[in-house]
Amino acid sequence: MATAKAVKHYQTALLPLQQTIVAETLKFYNGMLIGVYDLLLASQSQIQTGRQYIAANRDFWLAWTELERVVGGRISLPTTTGAAEPPSTPPTATGADIPADNAHQHGDTQS
Repeated sequence: MATAKAVKHYQTALLPLQQTIVAETLKFYNGMLIGVYDLLLASQSQIQTGRQYIAANRDFWLAWTELERVVGGRISLPTTTGAAEPPSTPPTATGADIPADNAHQHGDTQS
């Protein structure tokens, strides 16, 4: 299925690439080599790629359920024939993307 290959491509190539681009852009921003708008543009591109991944995953599952409806029963997903089985969730963000302590974001102070 073409939609399964698209989902696999997003999972294995595009999403990790966007994550790397944002991480490297953040390094350039921290080194004051680029501005905040460049960092926001990289993040916006990462979000757009994530949305496209979700849409491709949705399209796969809609096509799969339509196929099961036409066949008249449940069918198993291909696993060893080289066809890509789409993941149910996107890859998780690394710890560098998520602040470790949210207390500072809410105005709380630590002593």
